[in-house]
Amino acid sequence: CTSSEYKLMLSYAVIMCLVYPIGVWSTLLAWLWSFRKRLDPAVHRNIEESRVIQMRKQDEVLRDAPITTVALKFKPRYWYYECITLARRLLLTSVALMFTSLSYMTIFVFFLTVITLIIDKECEPYQRRWTSAFMYFLDWQLVFFIEAVIMMDADIISGAGAVATSSVLLATNLLLVVIVVIDQRGDMKREMRESEI
Repeated sequence: CTSSEYKLMLSYAVIMCLVYPIGVWSTLLAWLWSFRKRLDPAVHRNIEESRVIQMRKQDEVLRDAPITTVALKFKPRYWYYECITLARRLLLTSVALMFTSLSYMTIFVFFLTVITLIIDKECEPYQRRWTSAFMYFLDWQLVFFIEAVIMMDADIISGAGAVATSSVLLATNLLLVVIVVIDQRGDMKREMRESEI
């Protein structure tokens, strides 16, 4: 830990942490912040959410700024939610690796997934109801996965039980893919019918 190579790599790691996890997240938030009045004009005026969504679709400034596409899938008052999603991903992938103890890392990941599950359920930030339901189900999948890993590490389940648990998680994920494909087809047909009218 005292070699010059270690110090060089440590410096590189610190710079990359500033560039990617902190820099990308803060840049995305700042960029979206500059469009906040167009992404959620109801904050400043008393406008219904459905009307705001229509206004956003017709707003040329939002159409010309590609960065706003990450915010348009959310309800107007949750225009910033992609930043929350990105922060969660960074916490689950990068910060979790900073723990030196497996037990502390597991507690951190479990706590974070439960908190984000509650936030996703309470906010239901996506415009499409099925997307919110799908994300909620994926949040539960994360919790179940962590519980399965904890049980396998503690030798509560092993052998056939571990295979069965993994198989159920895999089957559930495959079922989700089928549900999403069917739902997307239904949404596309609905949108085509509405555009014809």
